[in-house]
Formats: sequence, C-alpha cells, structure tokens
Amino acid sequence: MANDVSDLIDRLEASVRRLTWAMMDLDEDELTEAPEEGEWSPIEILAHVKACDDIMTGRIATILTHPQPAPLANFDERAWAEIAGYTEAPVDQTLMALQRHRGEMVWQLRRLPADAWERAAQHETRGMLTLYDLVRTFLEHEEEHIAQLEDLFEDLDEPDEED
Repeated sequence: MANDVSDLIDRLEASVRRLTWAMMDLDEDELTEAPEEGEWSPIEILAHVKACDDIMTGRIATILTHPQPAPLANFDERAWAEIAGYTEAPVDQTLMALQRHRGEMVWQLRRLPADAWERAAQHETRGMLTLYDLVRTFLEHEEEHIAQLEDLFEDLDEPDEED
C-alpha cells in the first residue's frame, strides 16, 4: 500500500502542473468558449477542479479528525464554484491559489502514517470509503478533466485543412 500511496500523492502533485500548462497562454476567447454545445469551457473546467479541491480539503480533515466512520455530506461542487465566483476570477489567481493549496495538501498527505489511509468515512451517497479511496477517486476525476483540457488544446494547435 505504501507504494500506491506514494504514487497517488505524486500524481496529485503532478496534476496541478498539468492543469497549469494546459491553461497557460490562452486568450479570453479560448478560456470562455466551450468546444461544443453543452460542453464546459476551459474556465468552467478550472472552476470545477478548484471547487472539488476545496471540498476535498474538508473531507480529508473530517476523515482524519472525527471518530470513525466520519460522516461526509454530499456537496454540489458546481454550486460551490458558482458561489466562490471561480469563473469570474482571474485565471492566474485561481491557478496560483490551487497550486499553493495543492502544495499544502501534498505536504500534509506525505506526513500521514500508513494506517491513516485506512481511516473510514460514511459518505452520504457513495457509502463507506477509506481516505485512500476518497483521494484516489478525487484524483481520477481531476485527471479526467485535465485530459479533457489537454485534448481540447491539442485540437486548437492543429491547423485547419483550409490553412
């Protein structure tokens, strides 16, 4: 399990770097334009990732500090992103806040003893989860959104056939 935890934390650290690279040098139109009807724009994806990160922090603290199984409420991350105003905030501000916060999270998670990763929580809709399960699921969700951005910008870099 120690190797799995170490890999998980390494991926958590790397995901914010990937997100930052995917968002760099985009102009206002590229940030706010959805690739297709019904899909999220890059700024909406960033807002969603930041909101999920905010919520995850509280969940980690709850699992580590409450008697087991810790209760975890189901949160609407889209509502949190809207309330926090992440789609209106300057992109560099949101990225810097996310980078700083993720650095703290990674540092704290690296310090945990092995048995902390087995601490349990009862999620309101997803049932019983360990800290490891929660962080892994969060990271996989985040990596999906980052890949979505990377694919979008890869498509933007390709010249049109008419060019």
